[in-house]
Amino acid sequence: MSVIIGMDPHKRSATIEVVDERGRVLAVGRFGTDKAGYADMLAAGRKYADRVWAVEGCNGIGKHIAHRLVHDGETVLDVPAKRSAQVRVFATGNGRKTDPVDAHPVAMVALRSPDLVQVQIDADLQVLGMLADRRDELGRARTQTINRLHRLLLELLPGGAKKFLSAPQARALIATVKPRDIVGKTRRRLAVELISELEGIDKKIKAAEKNLKELVAARGSTLMELQGIGPSGAARLLADVADISRFADRDRFASWNGTAPVDASSGDQKRHRLSRAGNRRINRTLHIMAVVQLRNRTEGRAYFDAKKAAGKTSMEAIRALKRRLCNVVYARMAADQKRRQAADPGGQSGTTLQSSVTDLTPDIGPSDKPLPGPATNHPKPWCQRHLDIKGCHEREFGRVGCLVPCYVERARDPFRASDASAVVIRKEWQIMPRLYGPGHFTEDPYSQVVSPHGIPVDDLVAVLQKEIRRSRIDNAVLAAYEMFTTSTDVAQHLWRRLRLIAVEDVGMGLPLGPVLIDVLHRNFNATPGGDWMMACHAVRLLASAPKDRTSSEHADWVATKVALGEALVEVPDYAHCVHTRAGQELGRGLMQWWDNGAQVRDELPSADHRYREELIEIHRRDEAENGTAPPPSRWASATAGPYCD
Repeated sequence: MSVIIGMDPHKRSATIEVVDERGRVLAVGRFGTDKAGYADMLAAGRKYADRVWAVEGCNGIGKHIAHRLVHDGETVLDVPAKRSAQVRVFATGNGRKTDPVDAHPVAMVALRSPDLVQVQIDADLQVLGMLADRRDELGRARTQTINRLHRLLLELLPGGAKKFLSAPQARALIATVKPRDIVGKTRRRLAVELISELEGIDKKIKAAEKNLKELVAARGSTLMELQGIGPSGAARLLADVADISRFADRDRFASWNGTAPVDASSGDQKRHRLSRAGNRRINRTLHIMAVVQLRNRTEGRAYFDAKKAAGKTSMEAIRALKRRLCNVVYARMAADQKRRQAADPGGQSGTTLQSSVTDLTPDIGPSDKPLPGPATNHPKPWCQRHLDIKGCHEREFGRVGCLVPCYVERARDPFRASDASAVVIRKEWQIMPRLYGPGHFTEDPYSQVVSPHGIPVDDLVAVLQKEIRRSRIDNAVLAAYEMFTTSTDVAQHLWRRLRLIAVEDVGMGLPLGPVLIDVLHRNFNATPGGDWMMACHAVRLLASAPKDRTSSEHADWVATKVALGEALVEVPDYAHCVHTRAGQELGRGLMQWWDNGAQVRDELPSADHRYREELIEIHRRDEAENGTAPPPSRWASATAGPYCD
């Protein structure tokens, strides 16, 4: 007869209940978890030939006893505490909560739920889990030590130390403090002890990171290749997830780790709220991954900016980013596991063929189909794609003569494929890529945002700038209004673009253009309804002004020539004056500065030189008396000008 043995585990005791296939209670018992009590419980369970143990919370309080059962060859299922609590709500007993009452829902959940996870012991994953826990403990210990040290340094040093403080920096600071009273000396001694503790913790963290990196690499995982996941994050994912195939799809995985939003719709109102459930350690790992990506120029940053441009708040955008990164991690872990299984056809530690509870020993036959693997992208090489003359641009780079074919495709989802942004193929002997000008292709985050009339915002920006260049005022104003009415963030992007146009396209045609645009922006909300009027006037001002692109062309020319090694700043002799080390070594003083360094071209004819002549006379007398050495600080306030190059 097949039975389920439900268990309510505790630290020093465990209560079991044996039920048959119909849910009838066959036996109940309470046993200790010491050596003798465990042996008695195991003997009581082995009276039934066909048995499955169901233990509540195998990743928590039930972990120690579940692993002992698996080690002794028993089949153990992990029953989530939430499921057993839901069954307990509908049980009779007027809300009584005793160990036998708790064991009964555990057994019933195991009897009626075919999707419970069978507990397997993977030695490598256990080691990774323990070391990841140790790394987290060291991180918390370091934070506590730093906080205690900051408190003491605040009392020893005026203003305290900077926020992010390392042990060498703290030791250098404490070396400058020499208190004379007994209180100060004691405080300094305690600070020195904390610095020594901090150095010891840093060494342990470094060793733990090295150990984790080696173990993750030996596991064959490529998680550390993802930006924002280090050795401890990869180890945490591997240890807590174990077998990624236990999740039917990436949505189940997101629900398990709490990155999937919770549906909170009511009636006609459709909304979702933040989930505070799920595995919080994995959620924290994904949060760290998101923060790291936001601090760098990554696809995650582009996705975050696009969400902000679409009207999301910062918190909503980062939640959306975490959900998307969850998909990335799921796909990477699934691909790694698939690769390991292909390398080892006999399977791998951590997987199981017994996953059903309805049939206690269900052997998987040839009619059972595995779950489909995650969608993978295998982009073709650029030469195999259909490249027409409009998609391929070739550009000469001066004397290097390097052709740079660039194929650009718009990426609606920056996480969908590794080559979602521009793909640029260059010959090996090219010295540097082009930095400025039309040869530079990047994915605009605003390309994923559309206006109320369905026009992509990046197209609107292109229309705005090119119509201003051509002095087509009406269409430029229409493009600006479309951007203005899309969202608050896009309206601010309009002003940022207008500042750029004022320099790049109008330039010296209206030298004060950037200042005028800034003044109009500052008066954006000066009057009710006047915000759009200010923006409209700014567009009309730039479109009607004379155009001059020489600043943009000059900047492009300089960057390209320097990159090619064809131009470099030259230092003329007159630059070596009293303000430089080279000039001082040459014995040049203020008189040489007046004769050469202070020369001005295109000076106003009406310039008044009375003050300069008097200063020259003063400096001539000073050099006659003291030589050409740099003058003392007494000159700084009286003659600040000549000492400012």
